[in-house]
Amino acid sequence: TGDTLLVFQNRQWDFTNSANGGRVDLFCWNMTADTLVWQIPEIDPYGNSSVCKPLYHDGLVYFRGFQTLHAVNVETGEQVWMHEFPGDFDDLLLGNMLIAEGKLIVKSSTEGIHAFDPGTGALLWERYDAGNTSCYMSYFDGSVYYGNYGGELFNVRVADGEILWAYTSKNEGKNLGWEPQFNNGVIFDEENRRIITTDGYYLICLQL
Repeated sequence: TGDTLLVFQNRQWDFTNSANGGRVDLFCWNMTADTLVWQIPEIDPYGNSSVCKPLYHDGLVYFRGFQTLHAVNVETGEQVWMHEFPGDFDDLLLGNMLIAEGKLIVKSSTEGIHAFDPGTGALLWERYDAGNTSCYMSYFDGSVYYGNYGGELFNVRVADGEILWAYTSKNEGKNLGWEPQFNNGVIFDEENRRIITTDGYYLICLQL
């Protein structure tokens, strides 16, 4: 329609919910018409959600609850699909999502990384040995790159989820006061095919 839509959440403590205590409502506001388009009350069954912004792609908004991933039609508020992650270890509270090579890539706060069909929610691949982290992923030339809390930088191939390599900080195990962490993401020198990042101690440049 050409209108500008704003999708946002309201996270609050629910004193009537003794089991979870939390409540998350998702809203869509038409900023052009200054009207509410739709609302999904209590979208997350656990009463918790990611503090990071949702992702928009091709008419759908992707929203992360505590252990649930939702795809919502941005114009109607219809939940097109939802995926629930198993176990109480694989939360989605931090980090980011991204679309790459026609896949929705989601990294959990623990060691899980998952790829979905953005339109249907079909799980394309997943693995649970991809680094304990909530750091931001970045995509370049067939792979997603991100760091973890253990001083490692990962290169995961988007096509099939294969870990192509994991670089370990030279400061790992040196007892410097705190562990090196690649928690500030990476940037790419695309012309020279290099990654620039930091482990909290050194500025690091890696040749791809």
